[in-house]
Amino acid sequence: RRARDLISISPYVTQHYHGEINGRVHDLPNAVGNAYFEVARRPERGRFLYAGRIANGKGLAELVRAAARRSSGVDTLVLAGATPDRKYEDQLRDEIRALGLSDRVRLTGLLSERELLEEFATAEALVLPSHQETAPMVVQQAMAAGLPVIATRVGGIPHQIEHENSGLLFEPGDEAALAALLARVAGDSTLAGRLGDAARLTA
Repeated sequence: RRARDLISISPYVTQHYHGEINGRVHDLPNAVGNAYFEVARRPERGRFLYAGRIANGKGLAELVRAAARRSSGVDTLVLAGATPDRKYEDQLRDEIRALGLSDRVRLTGLLSERELLEEFATAEALVLPSHQETAPMVVQQAMAAGLPVIATRVGGIPHQIEHENSGLLFEPGDEAALAALLARVAGDSTLAGRLGDAARLTA
């Protein structure tokens, strides 16, 4: 409230705090390293990536259930990120086993930047099924890499991604819609290429 100038990483932030901001707002998204713009894409059919914390509220159980649908086209699902809540991780692993996906879903833990860039090169899309986000760095990084993004229509994500142009959006918790979007990307390399090219141009 007392700031004369405020840097906002997303229009969502400005809207959220609108009534409390008295100074000037400077829109300045987080910066993305050059290495992400230099990713050489070589996507593997049916390979999808989630990158972020393995935690409640990220929609990971819904993602796993969507991937389990025969129509989803998911052959490999990589869940990459730190696991601060061991109890939640155990529950997620139980869900994966119960769905018979142990051979298709990989929990890798936190990746190095080099390893993450490799996943960006080989995945068909980044999937972010979160129930709340502000302006996820991983979305910006994926867009810079030309990696299509499938994400929930929450927080600042709609300011990052234009649905059907630079990515695909769905409502949080809608497993059927998520499975349908996974199937679209898995079944149409032209769509994935178009989305990825537009995403990189936007970035």
